Amino acid sequence: MQALGGGVTSGVSAVYAMGTWRVFARGIDGALWQMWFENGVWQKQSLGGQIVGTPGATMSDTLRVFARGVDNQVYQYYWQNNTWNIQGIGGLIS
Repeated sequence: MQALGGGVTSGVSAVYAMGTWRVFARGIDGALWQMWFENGVWQKQSLGGQIVGTPGATMSDTLRVFARGVDNQVYQYYWQNNTWNIQGIGGLIS
């Protein structure tokens, strides 16, 4: 087993998208992080925000990750025009 490094404070969600496996989790800084395998090496990137719990990832028309924010609203992180975007989609969760 290979450790991917970094601190994870939630469960993980994985999806095969854009030609590789992508893993999403909440980092120790509270942000959404992604890890993906490229050129034989696992890469890491913060997608920002402040989330609670385990994110959920899906690939349909685009790569989307859904997570609950610290304000108890649902946020979607989505890949569009070669950049990550964050959009609050409302709905208080209690």
